[in-house]
Amino acid sequence: MKRIVFELIFIATTWYIFLPPLNLTSWEFIFFLCGHLLVVAVLFGFGKGINLVKTVHVRHGKAEAALNLEGFKINRLGKILLASIGGILLLAALVSLVTSSIFQAKNYANVVSVTEKEFTEFPKTDTSKVPILDRSTAEKIGDRYLGSLTDKVSQYVAADTYTQLTIDGKPYRVTPLEYADPIKWFNNQAKGIGEYIKVDMVTGNADLVDLKTPIKYSDSEYFNRDVKRHLRFKYPTKIFKTPSFEVDDEGNPFYVATVYQKQFGLAVPRPVSVIILDATNGETKEYSLSDVPEWVDRVYPAEETIEQINYNGKYKDGFWNAMISKKNVTQTTKGYNYLSIGNDIYLYTGVTSANADESNLGFILENMRTGEITKYSLASATEESAVNQQKVLFRRNPTKQPSPSSSTSM
Repeated sequence: MKRIVFELIFIATTWYIFLPPLNLTSWEFIFFLCGHLLVVAVLFGFGKGINLVKTVHVRHGKAEAALNLEGFKINRLGKILLASIGGILLLAALVSLVTSSIFQAKNYANVVSVTEKEFTEFPKTDTSKVPILDRSTAEKIGDRYLGSLTDKVSQYVAADTYTQLTIDGKPYRVTPLEYADPIKWFNNQAKGIGEYIKVDMVTGNADLVDLKTPIKYSDSEYFNRDVKRHLRFKYPTKIFKTPSFEVDDEGNPFYVATVYQKQFGLAVPRPVSVIILDATNGETKEYSLSDVPEWVDRVYPAEETIEQINYNGKYKDGFWNAMISKKNVTQTTKGYNYLSIGNDIYLYTGVTSANADESNLGFILENMRTGEITKYSLASATEESAVNQQKVLFRRNPTKQPSPSSSTSM
């Protein structure tokens, strides 16, 4: 009975800490399940009456104990549990192999749909809204600004979130405050966090935005008001990653969690819905992708989008072409940035040949709210000529945007 109680408490504790989704298509859950089956096998898998410790000899009147390997026997339950673990891992490995790019190259290539246009069709935007700061600079500005507010810096620090958003058509980075340490959390968690930092990515101005209702649910909470834990309790089977901090058009704070579903087997997660959590009261609502509120900017994360764009460029002519001849294989350039166009934020990156010839074949724009991906062709151009062509185009039409610096930024 004691061992049963111990295992139940252990399961609850580890789930509370690690928060794996209760979903068989999640590797987190598969390893969580196998780990606990192993613990149960250790607790209940030995035959009754087996003594694993034996006295081997007496030295100077004192008995010494040693491990009794001869008496080590696994009962039927233990064998079933160990076989189950092996079966689960073997099945998962087989599913992963069958759904890998070796056998599913076309499916990998079709995970995203890329619309192709000419570079002259690059969307117009106001050059006064082009971000000139990178993420690290925005962080320094925001952190320095908070450091100048002595009444705040003694209790709070700036979170390292600094999510880039489009607010009223302009690019900003926003980040909530966090409790400086567990003592500060204990002293302040009852009243919550009353501000967040907002950095203008064009002017470099920082502001501490006061909230009418303080943030009660955040990443700096330790228990049930932790954002991911709160969402996991409400949606135990949903697969989502770290929610992004965003604000609506009125400046109210929210956390946005993209919900994923594996496209085939255990491979290639794609967004299927969005959960929005009100950071002030913990209320949540799940939206289909077609019904996501317009103020939400980040539904399709940058890193996953780039990976899947690369699948499209790599596997469109099959797996072996991608591995050997690499004919017509393309890939995104190393850096990427964000553009504010209208009221949305777009991922911006270059497309180059996989043959390492330094040619830039064009540029990718992805609407991070709708997931629409467009490739703007810039045929037979090197990186230098691409920049020169953009400068010429910009001089001819000042409402078109010059290329931002390509720097990896979240």
